[in-house]
Amino acid sequence: MSDNLPGLKFSEDWTKLEWPVFTTIRKPHPPYNGPEGTVFHVKTPTREFNAVLLFNIETALDDLSDELLCYDGDARSRDEFLTKLNRFYRKPPVRVQLMLLRRCIT
Repeated sequence: MSDNLPGLKFSEDWTKLEWPVFTTIRKPHPPYNGPEGTVFHVKTPTREFNAVLLFNIETALDDLSDELLCYDGDARSRDEFLTKLNRFYRKPPVRVQLMLLRRCIT
């Protein structure tokens, strides 16, 4: 981690991470419960950068739109997103944490 910032690790270099503003959908976990304005150190297999939390909410996975799930998971359908999600969690979460972040300008 950089400068003692909370870490946000990605297993892949997802397409969304090329954008200045991006989402991540995660199983609810205390380190991700920071208030808006929290800066995270983002790490992927090939790069690292900081991003500031713009929005953070816990919600039911079923309440998220197909479009959001497809964007977030580089998927063509809800089913494809759920298949990808199952790679990360043995039991897919019913509730998820939706985070919206903006890449910090360095």
